[in-house]
Amino acid sequence: MTIVGGMAVGRLGGAPVVSRVDPELLLVAAFSLTGLGFALAWLSSAAAPMLLGFFVAGIGMGLQWPLGVSRALRASGGRTDRGSALASVAAGLASGLAPFVLGSVADAVGVHLAFLIVPVMLVGGIVLVLNIGHEIRNVQVFGRPLASGDDPIANAWFTPQAFFSNAVRNLALHTGIGRFESTVRGMHEMLGIDVNDPRTTVDEFAIPKLLDLYQVLHEDYAGNPLHLVLILAATGALLLRRSGRANRTVLSYVVALISAFVLFCVLLRWAPHHSRIQLSMFVLSSPLAGLVLSRMSRFKAHAIISILIVGSLPWVFLNRNRPLLFEVLRVKGFVLKSDFTNIFNTDRTTQMFRNRPELKDAYVGAASLLAARNCDRIGLSIGSDDWEYPLWKLLHIGSGSSYRVEHVDLKNVSRKKEDLSFVPCAVVYMENAAGPKEVPNQWVTHGMRYEKQWSMAPIHVYVLDSR
Repeated sequence: MTIVGGMAVGRLGGAPVVSRVDPELLLVAAFSLTGLGFALAWLSSAAAPMLLGFFVAGIGMGLQWPLGVSRALRASGGRTDRGSALASVAAGLASGLAPFVLGSVADAVGVHLAFLIVPVMLVGGIVLVLNIGHEIRNVQVFGRPLASGDDPIANAWFTPQAFFSNAVRNLALHTGIGRFESTVRGMHEMLGIDVNDPRTTVDEFAIPKLLDLYQVLHEDYAGNPLHLVLILAATGALLLRRSGRANRTVLSYVVALISAFVLFCVLLRWAPHHSRIQLSMFVLSSPLAGLVLSRMSRFKAHAIISILIVGSLPWVFLNRNRPLLFEVLRVKGFVLKSDFTNIFNTDRTTQMFRNRPELKDAYVGAASLLAARNCDRIGLSIGSDDWEYPLWKLLHIGSGSSYRVEHVDLKNVSRKKEDLSFVPCAVVYMENAAGPKEVPNQWVTHGMRYEKQWSMAPIHVYVLDSR
């Protein structure tokens, strides 16, 4: 009864919210609310908190069906009848099969543990909502849901030597010690493989040095040397102890983490900025470190934690991308200075271009011209690594705005999705390798002619010729 009551509240209270909040985010919030309610009910032994948990879960469940059907209709490509039918069939199958699946699992592990299927399904739902649009597009464009097959960061060499090369370079990335770089290069020479083999490498191999604060305080290249030592030591301590090897949960967790690292090295080419991508594996490894620390004396555990906290302070306060105190700048070599700017005395626009300040004036100028002309249909001709987000932010483009931004004159496989009926009032061209070698004075796209009205390298704005 409390679940049904919660569903009623969710339906009635959710109606006015849908018009103000992005439905994608609202659907993720509905899944999260259901998970919160389930956790409260599942962990409680008293009646009151359990009923409250059911009620909260019901609110989330009440929002899921209408938002889910709406999401299915948006993904149907205009075939709303098919989208609605498939959603109804899926809901019917889920309702019919779920009791039998839950019963089978309950017979194996018990009713209480069997209900952990619920959070697993909720997490799966959130992942699906956040990614399904990309996967559908990938299928339509590339014929596969995951990769295009020519991804520049995907490995192109699958041998034991390739795995070894990526593994040692990924580990060395977090050491911050120049001697390890020399050691890794020597290992590659002994094996007769190129440390910068283009089949396994995005950028030239080099390790950010801890002594070079200008480099290591940049979030794209910062390593995790203390955490690497702690995690390797904790993993070794657990595996060397008989009690650790006998604990199936701990052993399974260690195997899962090692498997994740192996897959990372097998599938992705090495790049210096991958240290930030590997951060998720460091976070997932923290329970192992916590387990070992919990078995140590309080003094030793607190000493290790204190070292970690103190070691993190430079990156917290002097982060070059978002400094709380000031940014560290290079003068020459290891000579450093600062202009004492931080996130508190820097405006939003300047902060947005902190990594590439030379682009600020060009983006601001282009956005100002578009805004002055009240142009809300914008065509983009940009490279694969050009910044699109600043333009959206400067024009205040968001959910509910009248702007429509489309990529035009595509030269890659994505041209299958180009809307040839779209007629922009202006085209923004950012110089790139796939574009014209010389910036033209006129631009022709979708049968319409555009005249160059504004230019500041590398951005050029062409406005629809009204003649």
